[in-house]
This record gives sequence, C-alpha cells and structure tokens, in this order.
Amino acid sequence: AYDLTMGYHVTRFRNGADTGRPVYPGGDIDPSIGVCADLPIRALRTAGFDLQQLVHEDMARASSAYRVDRRRLDHNVDQRRVANLFVFFRRHARSLSTGTTAAALAGWQPGDIVVWQLKGYGRTDHIGIVSDRRDPASGRPLVIHNFPTPGHVAEEDVLTRWKIAGHFRYPAR
Repeated sequence: AYDLTMGYHVTRFRNGADTGRPVYPGGDIDPSIGVCADLPIRALRTAGFDLQQLVHEDMARASSAYRVDRRRLDHNVDQRRVANLFVFFRRHARSLSTGTTAAALAGWQPGDIVVWQLKGYGRTDHIGIVSDRRDPASGRPLVIHNFPTPGHVAEEDVLTRWKIAGHFRYPAR
C-alpha cells in the first residue's frame, strides 16, 4: 500500500533497495510511498524506460517547453510532477483521442497513459494508466491510479470522472 507522502524526496532507491545516496539515472523514492506520478514512472521503468532520466534530460534540452529555468532542474523531482510528465508525453509519446463515446473507447488500450485536470484551473494534476480490464456496466477501461480517495493505488472506472487533458501511448508506436 502507498502512503500519499507528497513533497520532496531524494531518489536514493534502486530496484527497491535504499542505497543511502542519491541515484541518477535509475533512481526512485522509497517504494512504500508514492503519488500518482510514481505509477507511470515505475511502470515504464519495468518496460525499460527511465522517466527520471528521460524527463530530466528533455527538460534540460527544452526548458522553455516546460516553462522552467534550466538552473532549477532537479532529477529527484522533475519526473514526479504531472505537469512535467504531460509536457514530456506531448513531446515524445503518441497523442491519442480523449474521446469517451462508445465508439472512441476502442482506442483506449492497456498501458495507455491518461492525464486529467481535476480542479478546472487548466492545470494537469492527475495521471493514471489504462488497465487491461473494462467495467462491465459502462464498457470503459479501468484506470490504475493513486489518489487520496480511496487513498491508495486502485484500479477503478474513473476515466470520465475528471476532465481528460491527454491520452498518450509511450513509446509512440
């Protein structure tokens, strides 16, 4: 189970073990804690893609796309911000339809990444991964996400609960 400990954490874990020092590339925070952004980071790492390194290096190359000062980049946290992941996926993933009509639902595939705007302020502030299971009643794919309600990683029918800001497939294939 995940503790929703937000805030700054040094990525000193590698393969679930505490190294006692910052790890880059391939670093993670304590695997017993996490926020929504840690789900795609960990899932894609098991598929061979290190978002810690990929996002950090892309931010260094294209800081204006991320609207950040290159001097303030930090490989401990850059990849753990949904807004940064959203920019990264817009730049490097296949962008797909955000439609959720019955016909459009066929385009949502297991492993796809969905980014939502929860608060309606134009910020991208939640992210999840499309499951390989669908809700029998709605036909919508379930989404794996980490959110304070229910307070842990869950697989739920939440695709249309919030405003969808982006639907991505990574790597672009």
